[in-house]
Amino acid sequence: MEKLTTKLKNKKDDFFLPSDIEALLVHLEESGEIIKSEFKETCTKFYDLCINYITDWTASNQHIPELNSLTWVCLSNKDEINWSNIKPSISFLKLNFNITLNEEELYEQFKMFEQFLRNKTDEWQCKTSEEKWLSIFKSFKENNIDYSMLLKIVEFAFALPGSNAAVERIFSLMNSCWTKSRGNLCINTVEATLVIKTNLENKPCQQFYEDISKNKDLLIRVHKTAKYSTTNQKSETEASGSQT
Repeated sequence: MEKLTTKLKNKKDDFFLPSDIEALLVHLEESGEIIKSEFKETCTKFYDLCINYITDWTASNQHIPELNSLTWVCLSNKDEINWSNIKPSISFLKLNFNITLNEEELYEQFKMFEQFLRNKTDEWQCKTSEEKWLSIFKSFKENNIDYSMLLKIVEFAFALPGSNAAVERIFSLMNSCWTKSRGNLCINTVEATLVIKTNLENKPCQQFYEDISKNKDLLIRVHKTAKYSTTNQKSETEASGSQT
């Protein structure tokens, strides 16, 4: 990744373009279809975006080996569930993510958690990790047992994506709504559409309609032309022209 980042930085600094692209660029500039300075600025932003993405991706993956300290959360192996295996999880979360954990409280909660597991049968072991933790926290709540510190670790572990399927799904949704015929949609509108499609997909249409109908501010914004970037630019141009 470091080599790739270096290549991108060099191409950005030298504004590298193949000769056939340079010839096409000259032709487009002479015909007035593009402005070279604007094209160069767009290319520079694109290079910066790629470089920043690779840098962030590399930085995030530095923690992958340390994530092994959270494997006990899966509850797949009882032998892994002991305080000595919990301690690396605590250090990992506190040092890298600034998650506040009261270790004394966590220890007490963990011992109650251990006691809970001793009474479970092999049939309980066949449940999924999510089902196991739900039953654990439900039992703790019914018996007025605090599990706040334990919950922080479990929530963090389950927030980690198991694959990139969710990301691929977002890209697929984006391609379906940001088509050539809808190419004038601004980025904020596309983002809002994806948020709705992703987070409200299980809400019944009738309930969604009722919720939207009550939100007058949202309805006003929907009917405005601000969601179209070209319309915005046209309006600004017309406004500046009328002032002059």
